[in-house]
Amino acid sequence: MRLLLPLLLACAGAPSEQKGAGDDPLPEETGSPDTDTQGDTDGDTGAADTDPPDDSDSAVDTAPPPCDQPLQVSVNTEALPSGSHLDLGETPAQASPLHATLTLTNPCAADQLRFLGHPDDWLSGSGFALDALPPVYLEPGASAEVGLTFTPGDPGIGAGALSLPYDQVGSPYTLDLGATVTDPLPLVFFGEGRRVALTHDYGATWDADSYETLEAHTNALQRGGCAGDLGWLAVGGSDQRNFWTSADGLTWTAHNDGNGWIADCAFGDGLYLMVGSGGVLRRSEDLSTWESGGSGAGSSLRAVAYGDGVFVAVGHDRRAVTADGLTFTEDQTSSAGETDRVAFGDGTFVAVGGDGLIETTLDLGLTWTAQTLGAGTWQGVVWAGDRFLIGNGAELYDSVDGVRWSLVNASTIVPLTAVGQMAFGVGSGAVYRSDDGGFTWTELLPAAAPGFLDAAPGVAP
Repeated sequence: MRLLLPLLLACAGAPSEQKGAGDDPLPEETGSPDTDTQGDTDGDTGAADTDPPDDSDSAVDTAPPPCDQPLQVSVNTEALPSGSHLDLGETPAQASPLHATLTLTNPCAADQLRFLGHPDDWLSGSGFALDALPPVYLEPGASAEVGLTFTPGDPGIGAGALSLPYDQVGSPYTLDLGATVTDPLPLVFFGEGRRVALTHDYGATWDADSYETLEAHTNALQRGGCAGDLGWLAVGGSDQRNFWTSADGLTWTAHNDGNGWIADCAFGDGLYLMVGSGGVLRRSEDLSTWESGGSGAGSSLRAVAYGDGVFVAVGHDRRAVTADGLTFTEDQTSSAGETDRVAFGDGTFVAVGGDGLIETTLDLGLTWTAQTLGAGTWQGVVWAGDRFLIGNGAELYDSVDGVRWSLVNASTIVPLTAVGQMAFGVGSGAVYRSDDGGFTWTELLPAAAPGFLDAAPGVAP
């Protein structure tokens, strides 16, 4: 018995040991899975999953590959691969800035492009600046623009570089920049008694300063002046329509166009245009042969300016527009008052006159908006590169849009013309220049008679 009992116990435990060794359990004990897959489509979680296991590599295989194309850049639809050179052109010293617009395109089909770094670090070189920035992110296939500006200083060659970092292959995009600064524009002042002064360095020195008579308001009166491709035109007279032409600002030829007077002139699109008494228009392409237009029956026109393809002339109660210098496309009668000066800048014409009158047109003379500022007569209005300046001999105001005006200072200086952001004016018989929007002025010529009434810079070749 002592021997049989251990043997019986050992035999009783043998099946459990064999099952633990890995033999398949009985169906009723373990809920053995149903291996019949032909009808088992009810999604029971107990059913066997006969689908092949997920392959983590299959998702990668179907996704688009990482973008291997660099940022695309163009100017005026011309491609500029990284490492190219862009010449912004040439401009006279301290005159109007040069501009270029780069189009940036993300060529990737799926990857968003992100620009990196700070824009202050993207550009180098004296005179170069960014005036429009791209968004931080550029969506696949999307484009954006970057504006480049070069502000000229002294004559010479300007050099700069653009380095634009981003988070894709080919970063950073690089571009060498260049610009040429030519000699300063010659500048001519016109005045009473046929006084003419010429400078080739913006008033640092003067090449000529002469007059014919000290007697005021004679037929030697030069009321206005302008410059074009062939040189300068001065206009005036008291009871004679006199004008004078010069190729160099030094040697002048006198002309007479009959009775009356000529108030002002402007140059644009290859045409010189004179306006004056009776609303008559006179145009020329060569300063020798003149054609008549306009209307001799209307009220007189006292000022004219050119911009965006049209000449806009203003006067006693008239606001007129001509594109060809012969016919008026607009000829309106205004009840706002008399305007004696007009200037164009940034798509806007601004006319000024007596009793504080300021009139503005944003649609090239089709409609005008009038306002009054003060009670004096605004004697001058100019566009000084990035703002209008007006003066009445006591106060100077500025405006970036011709609508909202801010006092610059109490000044006796009246602005006559501008080169870039340099404004030139007269006050108490002297000639002045401002490089800071009219806040401060430097005397260029001391007070002397007869006085100046207008000025015009030459046209860059």
